[in-house]
Amino acid sequence: ATEAIRLPRGTYRLRCLSRNKPNGLHSAWGFRRVPEPIPSALQIITVGRYPLEVLDWTIAGLTRSATRFGRLVKVCDPGEPMGSWPLCKLEATLQVVRELPDHITHILFCDGCDCMVLGEDQELIKRFQQVGADFAISMERICWPISDDREWKTMFPEVPGRRRFPNSGMWMGTREATVRVLEECLVTYRQVKEDNLPPSLRKWQRHAKWADRSDQWMFQLTHFSERVPIHLDSRYDLFANMGPDCRLLENNPDYELDAGRLRALPEGTHPLVIHFAGGCTGKSEWQARLGTLRGPARPGCKPAGAEVDPYLTRNRTD
Repeated sequence: ATEAIRLPRGTYRLRCLSRNKPNGLHSAWGFRRVPEPIPSALQIITVGRYPLEVLDWTIAGLTRSATRFGRLVKVCDPGEPMGSWPLCKLEATLQVVRELPDHITHILFCDGCDCMVLGEDQELIKRFQQVGADFAISMERICWPISDDREWKTMFPEVPGRRRFPNSGMWMGTREATVRVLEECLVTYRQVKEDNLPPSLRKWQRHAKWADRSDQWMFQLTHFSERVPIHLDSRYDLFANMGPDCRLLENNPDYELDAGRLRALPEGTHPLVIHFAGGCTGKSEWQARLGTLRGPARPGCKPAGAEVDPYLTRNRTD
């Protein structure tokens, strides 16, 4: 199901979890000694706070797409219950980043259940450097979680393509910038919890109910605090948020396949990480077209793309 992966020298534990189902399948591993690989400068990170018995299938889209390029995903807190989103996603990720080996210079974070990677480490780092920022976050057209406050929405200026709202499902930064941004997001979180936002952000205390429910809001507030620079990837140079309204496989006004790669319209950029924000309808069909899945996504299931959701082929005006 996966490509070969070169493991850096070290100690590893293989764990096989039974799904308690008749005729279940289990993994088989094969090993051979190879020359010491050149350490990658990029670490892909996700949060694995799902029950262990379903974790592997929940994040399979991300891990399989990464192993396609020979990369392992660092999974934070596998099997732990989900609590406060900022603490479970921001604080846990910050701790992992601080403990990474010295050769890691760049961090890519992806939500585990609905993201996939479309490029090699060198290509991701090169594209990131071309953006000219130390930290970049993905963008989308939906204002979440504060969707019912017109004054809040006006804080985000209009941009071509209308992708004006930060989405924390994907972000990338240098290691130093990542530490600074995550630290500041946690400072913002504590300020909201203590009813102590600075004067420039004080009015948004009225949305404090979202403090423990949305790490995305922490990124947005921290961006407006201007304590750390956060590049908003509204051109989709790095990331593409494919909401439920833009996943058509045919006559899609937002995306098209270009020699097997995803092209974002109208800019014509080729994003290297995709997030199926707002639900996974159509995820397997796009994964099949982009070649990030090989074989069935679950034991006993038909191969990805064997049955196409009718939603994905309807005209958007229907």
